[in-house]
Amino acid sequence: MLFVSTRFLFPIDCGGRIRTVQILRGLKGGGFDVTLASPAPADWQAHFAHEIAGVCDRFATWPEPPRGPLFNWLRLRHVADPLPVPVATDRSNEGLRVVAAELVSRPDLLVLDFPHAAVLAPEATVPTVVFTHNVEAEIFARHALHAKSALRRGLWRSQERKMRRFEAAALARCAGIVAVSERDQQVLEREYRAGSVATIRTGVDLEYFTYGRKPEGAGVVFTGSMDWLPNIDGLEFFLEQVWPQVARGIPHASMTVVGRAPPPALIEAARRRGAAWEFTGWVEDVRPYVRRAKKAISNFKLRENNPIGLSLTLRGARMWEFLDRLMNAALPRVRDFRGVSDEAFDGRGNYSLGLSEQVIFPELTFDQVDRVRGLQVNIITTARTDAEGRRLLALLGMPFVKK
Repeated sequence: MLFVSTRFLFPIDCGGRIRTVQILRGLKGGGFDVTLASPAPADWQAHFAHEIAGVCDRFATWPEPPRGPLFNWLRLRHVADPLPVPVATDRSNEGLRVVAAELVSRPDLLVLDFPHAAVLAPEATVPTVVFTHNVEAEIFARHALHAKSALRRGLWRSQERKMRRFEAAALARCAGIVAVSERDQQVLEREYRAGSVATIRTGVDLEYFTYGRKPEGAGVVFTGSMDWLPNIDGLEFFLEQVWPQVARGIPHASMTVVGRAPPPALIEAARRRGAAWEFTGWVEDVRPYVRRAKKAISNFKLRENNPIGLSLTLRGARMWEFLDRLMNAALPRVRDFRGVSDEAFDGRGNYSLGLSEQVIFPELTFDQVDRVRGLQVNIITTARTDAEGRRLLALLGMPFVKK
C-alpha cells in the first residue's frame, strides 16, 4: 500500500492528524506492507523516527516547505490558480517526483489522505481509495455565507466553485471513498454522485483517552487547532452568543481553550468582555510518557498498571533550555543550597540528580501545585569516563559542591 499525505503527521496536534495516524496504526502489521509518502522537516529522524516507525513499514519523503508567520498571506498568490488555494499550496514538484517513483513499482493500493493528495498523483493507474476528513467545498460555502465583506464573500464563493470541481474529479477516479460520518457520506453521494462510500466514524479511542476524575468547579474545556477558521468562528459565536448566558446562570464558570496559535483578536475579545477565559496555546501531550506499575504492592496500595509517574527525553533546543533553567534558576532556589554532589555518575560519564520538590522551578506557582512531587533528572553525555563527564558538566555551569 502506498499512503500519500500532503502534510507531515507529527506532532499529532489536530483532528486530521489524529484520524490519519490512528488509521495507519490500525493498518500497520496487517495484510499490507505500508509505504507512507509525505513531506517531512529536516530533523524528523531526530525527533519523530520512533513515531514514524509505528505507522508504516517504509517512509518516502521530500522536504517540508517552511511555514513562517506570513504563510497565510503568501498562499494568496494562488488565488488566480485553477486549483483552490489549499490544493495549490500542497502541490509540490518534489512530492510529485517521490510519489511517481513509488508508483513505478505498482502498489496494490494507493490511499490518498484528503482529496488534496490527488494533486501529487495525477496520473496514478492503480486502484485508489481516498480518505475524506470532511467535505471542503461545504466548509468554503459556509465561509462565503458568513463572510462580513463583499470581497471576502466573493473570494470564498470562487474558492468553493474551484474546490467543488477538484473534489468531484478526485473522487471520480477512486474505487473507494472513506467518510468520517454518515452525514458526510450522504453529502458525497448526493452532491458528487459518489459510489462505494464507506464510513469510519470520528470517535474516541477509549484505550488511549481514559476517563479521569472530574475536576472541581464549573469549567468548560475546548480542545482544537486554533489556527483553523471553523474553530475560530465557532468560538467567536460561543463567546458572543452563548457565554453571556452561561455566565449569568453560573457566575463562577470558566472556559479553557486548549490549542495551538489562538488568534490575538479572540484573546482580546474575551478580555474586553471580562470573560473568565484562559488560552493555553500548544500543550504537549503527556500520555505517551506515562509510566505504570509493573507489579502490585499491597503495602503501598499499588495495583499493577497504575500510573505512577511520567518519563520523557529532551533533545536539542529543549534540552539546552531545560538544563539552563535547572542550573541557573531552579537549583539556586533550593533551601540552604551548597551545591550538588559530584559523585552521582554511573561509570560511563552520565549523571543523575534527584530533586525532592518541583516547586524550585520559578515558572511554577503554588496555586498550580496540588501536592509536592519529586523528579529524577538523568543527563546522558558522550563522555567516556566519569572524570570527563564531571569536567563537561562543570564547564557547562553545573553547581557542584565545593570541596
